[in-house]
Amino acid sequence: MTRYVFFVLPCRIMLSLGLIAVSLHARGESPEASDVAAGKRYVLWEPEPAPNRGADLSPVPPRHPYPYDEDWEKWSYPLGNGMLGANVFGRTDVERIQLSEKTFANEGLYGRGGLTSAAELFLDIGHDGISDYRRELSLNDAVQTVGYLSGGTRFKREYFTSYPDDVLVVRFTADRPGALTMTVRPEIPYVPGREKGNSKSATTATEGRDIRLTGMIDFFRLRYAVQVRVLHKGGELVAGEKTITVRDADEVTLLVAVDTNYQLKPEVFLNETKEKLDPSLDPVPMVKAKIQRAEDLGFEALKQR
Repeated sequence: MTRYVFFVLPCRIMLSLGLIAVSLHARGESPEASDVAAGKRYVLWEPEPAPNRGADLSPVPPRHPYPYDEDWEKWSYPLGNGMLGANVFGRTDVERIQLSEKTFANEGLYGRGGLTSAAELFLDIGHDGISDYRRELSLNDAVQTVGYLSGGTRFKREYFTSYPDDVLVVRFTADRPGALTMTVRPEIPYVPGREKGNSKSATTATEGRDIRLTGMIDFFRLRYAVQVRVLHKGGELVAGEKTITVRDADEVTLLVAVDTNYQLKPEVFLNETKEKLDPSLDPVPMVKAKIQRAEDLGFEALKQR
């Protein structure tokens, strides 16, 4: 199995939707590759969650005339597959996963185009007074884990992105049956945009086990869809208008997919801004198909791909 960590920066300062990619199973005879082959583990880790200054999605004193939240860049751990990116904060009260996708383009600060966040996935977990906390990103297999004790129960999370399946996968487990309760509430940020040309429309709706966010980014007429499927073992699932709550479960798995109506073809380079993309192309069937394929494969198969 080969997996990659892709540092996908979900902000407006990206250059032409560029991705900085680090291959962790490089072909060659470098000492690092030899060490990995020999079974040595390389991890980034922290003994505490990413701090929350209360500034998530709120203006921060900027160097430029637009709000900028530096916390994602300083404290979150990145995952990605070259298309879908996730910055994971590892929090135990309200987890935050910042999502990006390589075609989520808007006008940008200087009107030349730039990458914008696809969605924010918040998970209301409500664990305070925790102990024995550790979050880590394995550089051997590009899997993130979070573990801690709360109320005498040990909780564990695993996060990874699958390249062949183009999904983010998050699994929650505990060493006590029925210990998992959480509310899943994804949001679309920057609605409306703070600068002219960067606004977007957004609609959020639940359908059974799924939460789907759809809309359009005005500048390029970019249609988008984000889908989160909530799978659980034990307990119950309750769907709200824009959220899904799982209560007293033994295990919870989230599958996340993102897509747009972007197609790489001559019109993207030749046509005027509003005519580059086909507005009739609906990305909803694309994310539905990705999610269903991922569920059919199952967690362990996805992790090995």
